[in-house]
Amino acid sequence: MNKIKEYEAICKSLINLLDIDEKSNLKITQYINNYGVVNFFKNTELMELPEDAHKKLQAIQDVLFYIENVDSRHGGEDFENQ
Repeated sequence: MNKIKEYEAICKSLINLLDIDEKSNLKITQYINNYGVVNFFKNTELMELPEDAHKKLQAIQDVLFYIENVDSRHGGEDFENQ
């Protein structure tokens, strides 16, 4: 899958999870398209979004951080499955 299609899929999923207004939707989509997903998550606090969206984004970041750490500590497998 090319980057544009990946970004579109990620944006669609994020927007569904966040349940945000159209203006915020557009900001997120433009930011991800311009700077990528990793930079988006590194800079979410700088974006002018509703407080609820920031809280939800932080929760998503927490889950991603956990998954990344479990993956790196356990060779790609969840520790409960070892």
